[in-house]
Amino acid sequence: MAIPVIFMTALADNDHKVLGLSTGVAHEINNPMGCIVNNLSFVQDYSNHLLEHIALYQQVSPSVNEQIEDHAEDIDLDYLKVDLPKMVQSMTVSSDRIRAISNSLRTFARRDTEHKSEFDLHTGLDSTLLILQHRLKAQDN
Repeated sequence: MAIPVIFMTALADNDHKVLGLSTGVAHEINNPMGCIVNNLSFVQDYSNHLLEHIALYQQVSPSVNEQIEDHAEDIDLDYLKVDLPKMVQSMTVSSDRIRAISNSLRTFARRDTEHKSEFDLHTGLDSTLLILQHRLKAQDN
């Protein structure tokens, strides 16, 4: 049984809309991600400087007043000093992953060119697999 031409045209139009949507989503993700990625290195540097300053302060003045000691206990300063660098590192890895997914969406949609051009099949397959990775993992479970 042949598929009606009108149905095929509707499918092609929907595919075009989905590809356009994925390109738009990728673009909208990249703008704020650029801000986050660009500022994470500063956050890492600033937090390292603050932690170094706290360590120096504790070294130079080991006995501080009770209010400062109580506050350090209340905020669990020892834990914060260990966890903050790990948290920043985790944010860096996560933002890199989001950026990779966004780039994969753009590569998958290939909407950044108006004309036909050569395409690296491996890059296209890698992009598609990255986008579908969560579904593939869900099917394994």
